[in-house]
Amino acid sequence: MSATSDRESSATDPPGPPTTVEFDFEPAAQRFRGAASAVTGDDLDRPTPCAGWTVRELLAHAASGPRFFAAIAHGDLSGVTAADIDTDGAWNGALADDLARLVEAWRDPTAWEGETTVGELTFANAQWARIGYDELVIHGWDLAAAVGQPYEPGTEELDVIEPFIVEATAGPAVEGLWGPSLDVEPASSRFERLLALSGRDPHWPPRLRA
Repeated sequence: MSATSDRESSATDPPGPPTTVEFDFEPAAQRFRGAASAVTGDDLDRPTPCAGWTVRELLAHAASGPRFFAAIAHGDLSGVTAADIDTDGAWNGALADDLARLVEAWRDPTAWEGETTVGELTFANAQWARIGYDELVIHGWDLAAAVGQPYEPGTEELDVIEPFIVEATAGPAVEGLWGPSLDVEPASSRFERLLALSGRDPHWPPRLRA
């Protein structure tokens, strides 16, 4: 995967303001890990809230994310590989390791410096971090909904994804990011509203397991 980073600066450049860590990935990583761990081999062909994607396809995408976003934090995407989702569940251990590396990578303040270009997309590294965090929270719900498990992010997680989703959906829909935003009932929860903004039906079937 081709990527460039402008994190390096000339020795003659004046020092900039100190970089701070905006948020910790740990809460989102742990919740995503819980959702993914509930997936069994029998679930892999189930449909998901992501139209046209099975659980296997969604999990392969979502489980590859921690590798990709950790690599952005390290400034080198050259060795990133996609997650392999097998029926015996061996991917689960690899995912736990990848999530741990993701959390640690973004605890380094230097990871938040500069910007990174991936393909035709160039974002500040802080924005890449927000995208990665959002992927964990939203895809965690996608997986949980697909296999009928409850999933409710905490306030800390919602505080991170809410401004990102609101900003991302304020203008024209970005092809390939989310579907068109949906309407919700006035009594909907904060998270249900964010799911609807991202084009998801907060009450997507199946029913929760007994």
